[in-house]
Amino acid sequence: MKKIIQNLLVFIVCVLPLVKGECQHDSDEEIKRFQEEFSQQYFNSILPNHESQNSLRKLQNSQEIQNIRVTLDFSYLDTLQLGITDKQKAYIQKISKIAAQFVTKLIKVKPLMGNNIYGSSLRCIDIAVPSNDQKTGVENSDLNLYIIYFNSGSSALANAASCFINPAYQRPTFGRVSFNIGYLTNTNPNSFKFQLDLQVLLHEIIHVLGFSSDSMQYWIDPDTQKPYKLSGISKINTYQTVRGFKTLILTSKNVTDIARKHYNCSQLIGMQIENQGGSGSAGSHWERTVIMNEIMTAQQVSIGATLSQFTIALLKDTGFWADVNVNIAGQILWGKNQGCDFYNQACQSSNKANYLEFVSSSQVEGCSLTNDGYGIGINDGFSDNCYYIQPYSNMLCTDLSNQNNSQTDLKLESYSTNSRCFMSTLTKPGMLGSFSSKSRCHESQCSSDFSTITISIRQLNITIECNQPGQSKAINYNNKKIGDLECPKNFNYFCSNNQQCINNCSSNGLCINKVCHCAEGFTGADCSISCLSFYENGNCVNNCSSGNYANPDKTCRSTCPDGYFGDTKTNLCQQCDFSCKQCNSSPSQSQSLQKNCTKCSLYKYLYQGNCLDSCPAGYYGDDLSQECKKCSQGCLSCENSEKCIQCDSNAGVILNQGICGSLNCDQFSNCNQCSSKTCLDCKSGFYLLNLNCVTPEQCGDGYYANKNTKLCEKCGDGCAKCSSKDLCNECAVGYRLSGGICTNCTYPCQKCDLINKSACQTCESGYFLYQNSTCVDKCPKNTYLDSVSQICYACQKGCVDCQNQLKCNQCEEISGYYLFDNQQCVLKGDCFSPCLVCQDPKNPKLCSKCQDGYALQDNLCVQQCKQGYYSQSVNGINTCLKCSDTCLQCSLQAEKCLSCSNEKVLYNDKCLTQCPKDYIKTNNNICKKAYDDTVINSSKNLSFYGIETAFIFGFLIIIIAFV
Repeated sequence: MKKIIQNLLVFIVCVLPLVKGECQHDSDEEIKRFQEEFSQQYFNSILPNHESQNSLRKLQNSQEIQNIRVTLDFSYLDTLQLGITDKQKAYIQKISKIAAQFVTKLIKVKPLMGNNIYGSSLRCIDIAVPSNDQKTGVENSDLNLYIIYFNSGSSALANAASCFINPAYQRPTFGRVSFNIGYLTNTNPNSFKFQLDLQVLLHEIIHVLGFSSDSMQYWIDPDTQKPYKLSGISKINTYQTVRGFKTLILTSKNVTDIARKHYNCSQLIGMQIENQGGSGSAGSHWERTVIMNEIMTAQQVSIGATLSQFTIALLKDTGFWADVNVNIAGQILWGKNQGCDFYNQACQSSNKANYLEFVSSSQVEGCSLTNDGYGIGINDGFSDNCYYIQPYSNMLCTDLSNQNNSQTDLKLESYSTNSRCFMSTLTKPGMLGSFSSKSRCHESQCSSDFSTITISIRQLNITIECNQPGQSKAINYNNKKIGDLECPKNFNYFCSNNQQCINNCSSNGLCINKVCHCAEGFTGADCSISCLSFYENGNCVNNCSSGNYANPDKTCRSTCPDGYFGDTKTNLCQQCDFSCKQCNSSPSQSQSLQKNCTKCSLYKYLYQGNCLDSCPAGYYGDDLSQECKKCSQGCLSCENSEKCIQCDSNAGVILNQGICGSLNCDQFSNCNQCSSKTCLDCKSGFYLLNLNCVTPEQCGDGYYANKNTKLCEKCGDGCAKCSSKDLCNECAVGYRLSGGICTNCTYPCQKCDLINKSACQTCESGYFLYQNSTCVDKCPKNTYLDSVSQICYACQKGCVDCQNQLKCNQCEEISGYYLFDNQQCVLKGDCFSPCLVCQDPKNPKLCSKCQDGYALQDNLCVQQCKQGYYSQSVNGINTCLKCSDTCLQCSLQAEKCLSCSNEKVLYNDKCLTQCPKDYIKTNNNICKKAYDDTVINSSKNLSFYGIETAFIFGFLIIIIAFV
C-alpha cells in the first residue's frame, strides 16, 4: 500500500525528547581552580613583574599591524592514548587547519617580537606544557593552540579555552582545543555535516579569543589601557530583569552601538547575554531569544550559524586585537529593525503577532524564519519560553543528503545549497492531497534586483515564477492541478538571507557569509579543485594572467570580492582596511587616516575615503547609500536630508518641525514660520493645506484638522467626513459605515479585494472568514473556527469534525480513515515515518521494519540505539541488540565495550573488575599505562569543561550546544 507521511502526526510521533543541552563553559571545578590560580598569578606576579612592559608597549605603537599568526601543536594526538584512529587524527588536523587559517583573516595584531613563550608555571588547563615552549617559545606565532582529545559517549565535538595572557601585549597567546573522538565516529561526513563541525570548532576558538565570562577581567579598559580586573568589570556589565529572567547586559561601546542599530532602538544600554542554562551557558553567549542563529549563542540549530557584527564588535571591545575584520561578518535578520519592544519583550509582547521570528506553540508547522527548512515550533530551553520553527533534520533544504528521502520525488522537492522552504502542497501528478504537510523544499533563484524568484521543479522539468510577494499560485501540469505554492511575503528578506556556499565548500573549506575559505591545496568557488597554487581557465597556474586576480579561494577572476582590491603589481586580491567593504588600494602608510575605501561595511558611512561609525558635524549618515551627506542649507546638525536638529542662527533661520526657516512670513496669510518658498507652520487655530493656512472648516470634505500636526489630513478611503483617520462619521456614495470604517464590499465582507468586492478579506462582526474569500455565520463541515483570527480552517485530511487542526473528533470511516489516539485520522495500513512496515494496521506507531538509517528498538524506529544497545542487521532488519551486561556502551558486537558500568574498568574493549598489572584506572574508568603522566586525571579535566553538549535528534532536530 502506498505509504503516506502524515506530517501533522509527525509532531507527536516523531519528535524525540528535547534534551536541554547546556554548555559547561567555565563550570568544571578543576577549570575554575585553574582560572582562579592563573588570575591570581597574572595580576599578582606576571603582570607587575614585567618591568619592560611600558617600553614594549611603546615599541608596539611603532609596529605595523598584520594578520595574526596561528600555530597548531598536534603532538598530543600521538602521546595521549585514548583510542584515537589515524582517520580521526587526520580529520581533526584538517578542520583545525581550516579554522586556524580563517582566524588569520579575521584578526590583526601587532606581532609578537621574538618567539611566543608560555610564561606561566601552571599547566595549560589540563596538559603539561612542553618545556621548550616555556623556555624558547614557538616560532612565528601570535597564538599557539594545543590540540588534544578526549573520548566520551556524548555528542560533543570539541571544547576550548585560553590558558595564557601575554603581559606585554595583554592578549591571549596560548590556548587549548580538545576534540571528542567519541563523537567523531564518522570521519568522512557529508559536506553539510562538515560545515557544522567547523562552525562548532570556530565557536570554540572564539571563546579562546576572549568571548568568555572568565576572560572579561583581562579585557582592556579603553579609558585606562589596563585590564578591567574583576573589580572593574561592572563598568561594562550590568543586570536587568528581562522577560522574567535576571539577564546580564554587556554595555561595552562597540557592542552597544551595533545593538542599537540592529534593533533600531536608541534606548538600549547594551546587548543581552544568555540568561538560561548552567554556568557554562549563561554569561558566555549571546541571548538566544533575540539573536537566534548567531554563532555564539549557547545552542546551535542545525541550519548553521552566522558570525555576525555582534561577535565582531565584542572581539573589538576585548581590547586584545589591533583590528577585527568586519567584512567577514554575515547578515543577521533575526530581530533586525524590530525596535525596543522586540528586544525587551520578544514573544511576550502584545505586538508578538507582527514578529515572524516566533510562533505560538509546538503545534505550529511551517518554514523556518530563514527558509532553510520546515518543521514545528520548539522551545529549546534557551529562548525564554518563546517558540520558533525548528526544521526537522531530514527536512533541511540545504542538506544534500536529504535528497535521498523516500518522499522527496513524491512531494516534488529538491535539497541543495540553492533550495529554500516554501509554503507549498506540490505533489507528484495523481497524488494531490496525499500529504498533509503544507511546506516543501524547492530549488530557487532570485533575480539580481530581488524582483523575481524562480522555482525549479526538476522532476517535471518546469519552472514557477514569483513576481508578487505573498501571491498564492495554483500549479497545473498537463492541465491537472498538482498543488498550490505561496510566494514569499518579503522578497528582499527571502533573497538576502541565503548564506549558503556552493556545495558547502565540498568538505574542503569553511563557509562564512556565502564565501568558501578553502583549505591549503584546494581552490574553486566550492573548494573542489586540487591546486597547490592558483586556478585559471581550467588549469593550475603559479600566477594569474594580466587583468585577473587571485581571489581568496585561489581562483583567478577579473574582480575581487568585498573586502579586497585587485593589486595590478602582484595580480593578487589584497585585503582592504577592515572597515572598508570595497577599496581601490591598501591603506596609505604615509597618511594613517586615509583608508582608500570606496564602499563601507554595514552600519558605517563613507566620508573622504574613510568608513566612519558616525558622520562629522554638518553631515548625516544616509543608510541607503552608506555615505555621509551634507545637511540642508542653514542646518548645522541633522538626522537626514529632511530633519534638521540644529540651525545656524547666524544665518537668520530657526528650527521648526525639522526645517530651518524664517520668522518674517508676511507674504503668507496666517503663517507663523516659513521658508523662502512655502509656509512651514500656521498660527494658532489654522491648519496647513496645500501650502496655505486655513480654518478647520476650510479643510473640506474628506479631510480633518489634526491638532497634533497642525495639518489638514486625509480621511480614510471612502470617508466623506471624519473626526480622525480611523474614525469616520459619514461615508461617500457607494460605501457603508462599519465600526468607524467605510467599506464598499459586498455584505457581510468588511474588507475585500479591490476588484472583486465579494472576495472577502475580513468579515463583519458575527461572521467568519472561510476559504480566504467568503464570510459565513458558522464554520462548515470539515472545518473549525480559530477564535483568535476568526477564520474557518480546514481539519486534517480524513477528518469530518474537529476541534482544531491537531484534534479530530470523527474521521471519514467510509474512506478508510480511523481515529488514532483520540485526535488524529490515519488511513488504515499507513505507518508513521520512519516506520516502513507496521505490526498492526491500526497502530501506525508499532513498527516491524524501519526506513534506511533507522534501527528497530521496542517496536519503534530510532536513529540511535539506547545506551547499552548496539545496532546490527537481523534477518535484513536493522535492530538494536543488547550489549553485554558489563558494558555501558558497545559497538558492532555485544562484547566490544566502549564504556563500562559502575565498578568496572575498560581495557582493550573489555570490562574488567580491575586493571591489569602496570595499568592504572583514570576517573572515567579506563585503564592506562601507569607511567603515562601526561594524561593522568585527564579524563576528569576534559569531561566537563567547555564541552559543547551537542544533541543530534535523528529524524527531526539537530541541536548543538556550544561553549
